[in-house]
Amino acid sequence: MKNHKIKKNIFENNQILYFLSIFLFGLFCRIYSHLLDSVLNPDGIWYIQQAKALYLRKFQLITACYPYLSPYPIFIFLLYLLTHNWILSGVMVSLVFSMLSFIPLYFLLKTFFDNKTTFLTLFIFACIPSFITYSHKVIRDPVFWFFSLSGFYFFTMYLNNKNWYYLLSCFICFIIGAWTRVEGCIYLLISFIFLLKNIKYDKKFLITVGIAFCIFSTLIYVLSLYLDISILKILPYEKVDARINYTIQNYKELREVLKNFEDIDKCKNFRFFSSIAKDLLWWIALGGILIKIIRTMYLPFFIIFCIGIYSIRNKIKNEIISFYFFNLIGAFLVLYVQTLYTWVIATRYMAIFILPSFIFIAYGVKSIIRFFDMKAKEKLRYLTITLLLLVLISTFPKIFLSYRNQDNKIYREIGQYIAKREQYKKLVKIGGSVKRLPLIFFYANLNYPSVTCFSIKCLLYEKKLKPEFILKRNVDYYVWDEKSSNRISLDLIKNCIKFKELKRWKSKKRGTLILFKVIK
Repeated sequence: MKNHKIKKNIFENNQILYFLSIFLFGLFCRIYSHLLDSVLNPDGIWYIQQAKALYLRKFQLITACYPYLSPYPIFIFLLYLLTHNWILSGVMVSLVFSMLSFIPLYFLLKTFFDNKTTFLTLFIFACIPSFITYSHKVIRDPVFWFFSLSGFYFFTMYLNNKNWYYLLSCFICFIIGAWTRVEGCIYLLISFIFLLKNIKYDKKFLITVGIAFCIFSTLIYVLSLYLDISILKILPYEKVDARINYTIQNYKELREVLKNFEDIDKCKNFRFFSSIAKDLLWWIALGGILIKIIRTMYLPFFIIFCIGIYSIRNKIKNEIISFYFFNLIGAFLVLYVQTLYTWVIATRYMAIFILPSFIFIAYGVKSIIRFFDMKAKEKLRYLTITLLLLVLISTFPKIFLSYRNQDNKIYREIGQYIAKREQYKKLVKIGGSVKRLPLIFFYANLNYPSVTCFSIKCLLYEKKLKPEFILKRNVDYYVWDEKSSNRISLDLIKNCIKFKELKRWKSKKRGTLILFKVIK
């Protein structure tokens, strides 16, 4: 009788079916988004070169293109052993970890909420446009998402059960997440402080934390010995020190620049603007981050998040809720310091704030469900789910109809054209003023049996380039583009016997691109 009841409950709830449906829908969105992309993202070049150095056992070149090693290139290297395709390996690592992130988030939500709230919140995670866009990019972020969400789940289980193995798993996940993206240190720091504050509940937690750090430290030490590179190249925590130390200095420098611009003549009102702006940089950074969070989370979901924050305003002293609330504050402070340091507010950086916010999004979903269940009649109970699904459907244009710059595929075509000519027999040097010249270089040397780092000396920005100047750079190919060059330089190059025109491409953004072979 008991077994029959359990089977009936599972059948009625259809938990596995709901989870698989959301999981497969998320996978479909991410694969579709990948098919819209025409070329590798620029950051991916660095990680693939690091993975190539691991594969070729040229460990001294691991940090030749990018100064720090993270787990992401290691995963690319391991997957390459199966695929033998560098770009596919990078995409698959990101895609796999992006999809794996559904699992810890699902179990985390299950510890707080009923099935309806859990699955609707998981559906929101599947539909956030920015997460879909970055889930297949050759970047570290999906790996960071998975380990961060896993850390949150294990920490929550520890607070509920006080079992040491949950705490050990939590800190290992947070440490790997922080190794992947250094901003993740904030989760580790807040977790440690939170437990230290509540040490009276479990005096053995320091031993568990110590074990976690010993395991990770041993792993990193052995890895540094095996690869023969400095531990500081594996753990880039000097970046944290630099951001903290130079934030105030950079703020003062920017303020001085705005002050000096007060007398600018090009805009008659700019001097009034700069005199105000130089005193409001703190607030500009604050507003910039807030706007970016709203756009990244997507406005309808941000409203649900705000509803969730409001609905638990009286429960903020609850142990678990306060933990996630402090993580939100810590993440916002990290983004704030990052903004004042670089003034780069990239969409993918917002994940550090959005990941712990899913608890509050779920509370928002729960509040909406409760409101309509109380107001609606029995026949209108499904109105709750219908309204929420309409909000989710509103994301579909951003997912399926989003504009992707198809011009970028031209850079891949140029690189592949060069690769076909050279057959990877030598390292091909390419000059030009195209912003994406490193991508052309990457595709031209993709399967060259060594680590290939693009040289900044090959970027030639002068408007009137003489052939002699290009020849001094000792490049094998030169890419002329209409936007950043002019007809005078083109005529000079075409009339020089050292340059042979090979092929032309048309671009909406860059105009005509012409590939020249440099004859030596």
